[in-house]
Amino acid sequence: MSDDRQILVSFPTCLKEAASKDGKDVLWTTDIRKELPIKLIDVEYGLETPITVSQLFVETATKFAQRKALFVAREGRIQTWTWSEY
Repeated sequence: MSDDRQILVSFPTCLKEAASKDGKDVLWTTDIRKELPIKLIDVEYGLETPITVSQLFVETATKFAQRKALFVAREGRIQTWTWSEY
């Protein structure tokens, strides 16, 4: 699936949102302790239920259990692991 969505934000909007004291409407952060709100949009491609990266990993590992997931070159050979081994 091709994803050609774009997010356009003006510089003044970035400044306003970055200065938010209560975290409301924050778009990004470099603070790993800060939780960002999940933003959903009311169009066809934005109606999916949000999931975490961990949930996506488990879903992918289950769905593609026997497919190769990880490749590492060691001593001139390629070592591989499947999703279920990973």
